[in-house]
Amino acid sequence: MPEIRHPRRGSMGFSPRKRARAETPHIKNWPEGNEKPKIQGFLGYKAGMTHAFVVDYRPTSTTSGREVIMPVSVVETPPLKVAAIRAYKKSAYGLQTIGEIWADKLEPEILKKLTAFKKEKLEFYKRCR
Repeated sequence: MPEIRHPRRGSMGFSPRKRARAETPHIKNWPEGNEKPKIQGFLGYKAGMTHAFVVDYRPTSTTSGREVIMPVSVVETPPLKVAAIRAYKKSAYGLQTIGEIWADKLEPEILKKLTAFKKEKLEFYKRCR
């Protein structure tokens, strides 16, 4: 009897197909060129995709200046809360912190995370000595 043949199901780009270890993604790299202090990134989850009508801004495109349909990703992000503002100065060694201004009223969740972070940092410094 002949063998039963069928096409591969699924992409090998996502192999092995299994559940993730953690729901929180791991950040592998940050953008280069830190001329100005700015938000480097924040947590977000891809909720899906849709399409949008946009004007093509590429000058060498055949549809330049016309309205086209483009695929777009929908990213769901938690609300961002400002806890502090940090000021930098440029020196011979790069950007250095010159001061911070913390918010007067921080939410209890943020305070809990900050105290846990400070304790962890202190324990790390004790281990290094």
